[in-house]
Amino acid sequence: MMNDPSHHPRALHRLPSNQLQDLPAPPAEPIPRRAFLKTSSLALGGVAGASWLGVKHGNAFEQIWNQMTQHGDVIQAAHPHASEPDAGQLIEPRPVYQPKPLPNLPQVKNYRSYLAQQELDYLSPEEIIRPHFKYRAGVCSGVPPRHLWKNMLPTAKVANEIRQRLGVSLHTVSSAYRSPAYNALCRGAAKNSQHMQNRALDLKYACAPRQAFDMACQVRREGFFRGGIGLYSSFIHIDTRGRNATWGA
Repeated sequence: MMNDPSHHPRALHRLPSNQLQDLPAPPAEPIPRRAFLKTSSLALGGVAGASWLGVKHGNAFEQIWNQMTQHGDVIQAAHPHASEPDAGQLIEPRPVYQPKPLPNLPQVKNYRSYLAQQELDYLSPEEIIRPHFKYRAGVCSGVPPRHLWKNMLPTAKVANEIRQRLGVSLHTVSSAYRSPAYNALCRGAAKNSQHMQNRALDLKYACAPRQAFDMACQVRREGFFRGGIGLYSSFIHIDTRGRNATWGA
């Protein structure tokens, strides 16, 4: 096969013209080496250039992105550094806590006005009243009887003082006044709970419960009040029963 001159391109000029017509068509000419190197260099240069721009001007790109999102120009687009979810994964928005409005009832308005007269800077009447309308087995406490309203004032002042000294926000008042029917549905509640006398609050501060508990004990040691202080896994209890009691420490 190697002696056949038809397989040597340099020998084609020595073949007669009539034999050249019978030869098979030559294969497609490959890309010249110089053109291939030039094309590859341009492609690699584009990738390298993009990487260099990302490194050198990454901060500038980030600033532009932040400005766009702050002005509302980017609504649906994802952040360029955000990872994409797996196929079929559902993305649920983070729940935003929106406290329910208080019932528009005369007794609610009257009790709110009564509490607002105390001018507590770190505890609002709404925070005290809102847990009264939590339901258990279809039962809620509602507004306490009027003759018990005054019992909340010393306890509210203690809660206000603790919050001021801690310097943190109050997540929620998880429990305040409890009617006898509602208190009977609370697991572990004392039968003669101070909540039924409207002189107790269960408080969740934006700090460790132990920190809030220690601050409540400090306030009591200073003679600010006499009453009960309880430590629980996610909140503290305070009341102004007139004698000191401590539990959960």
